[in-house]
Amino acid sequence: MTKLSLRLTAALFTVATIPAGHAFAHVTSASGGGSSGPVFTDSAQTLAQGKTAISLTYQRFDLDSFSDEFLEGVALDGFEEVHNTDVIQIPSLGFAYGLTDRLELQVNIPLVSRTGISEGELEAPGEAEIEVLGDSFGFGDITVAAQYHAFTQNHAPLDIAFRIGLKVPTGQTDELEDDGTEFETEFQPGSGSADVIVGTAIGKNYGPWAFNADAEYTIASEGAQDTDLGDTIELGAAVSYGWTFSNGRSLTFGGELLFQDQQRETVGLDVDENSGGTQLFIAPSLRYSFTKRFGVFGAVAFPITEDLNGIQNDTDFRLTTGVSFSY
Repeated sequence: MTKLSLRLTAALFTVATIPAGHAFAHVTSASGGGSSGPVFTDSAQTLAQGKTAISLTYQRFDLDSFSDEFLEGVALDGFEEVHNTDVIQIPSLGFAYGLTDRLELQVNIPLVSRTGISEGELEAPGEAEIEVLGDSFGFGDITVAAQYHAFTQNHAPLDIAFRIGLKVPTGQTDELEDDGTEFETEFQPGSGSADVIVGTAIGKNYGPWAFNADAEYTIASEGAQDTDLGDTIELGAAVSYGWTFSNGRSLTFGGELLFQDQQRETVGLDVDENSGGTQLFIAPSLRYSFTKRFGVFGAVAFPITEDLNGIQNDTDFRLTTGVSFSY
């Protein structure tokens, strides 16, 4: 692939996958972009001055749902705060603008949907039943960020960039359960908190090969219902290989390793023991560029290991797909 096409597609992926904050079930997220294929891992590259990128992204998290019998059993054992969620879906609109050749501004606007939320409830000694709480849907928290490309391959062995962002508490926090009770904050589309995001990304291209790695830390603050969803550390590493065809189109395959660690959630002074933990995923990715300005992409992440605190839904898979355009 040409260096120009790599820069454009890198910027498209960057804006397409800005983190949506704590929009997921405890330790689930998707973030990042890639210079030659990665979808989850951030790229160190930025848009050229005056360039704009727009993306539409769809993320889906299929969780390993608990059976009714299991939820009733844990309720009988005294664990009534164990929740079940079937699927999380997050369509989002992303924008990026090259303020200079090295400084890129980014905005991400998500919608967040959670379906199949339920829990086991103790009705009487020795008697439990399933309480179906319903579905939650609404606007999530907007993320704004700036990424600075500190070093380039023309002057250093690696591309290196630094990022700082803020998740603004613009999302809905008043979604109601089927019985009219307000959902707990972890199930709301928005968190009600202003969270600071800091990170770095490095990359290196060797002809058609590209190697990328990133690290990001989200500092969560107290939001709706006195809830702090917990700080998050995310690490990613990716390798990809691309082909450019005679008609100007390009195809790139990639593979990624993704690690995330999230602290336990707190509500006031109470710690939710069934929250937080660590996850490690492997994710094959694919990108096809019709032109230097327009492309489609997709990736599926599968868990290698999950060490979640307490009793939580494991992840079956995470899907990210979308389209992006620059001008």
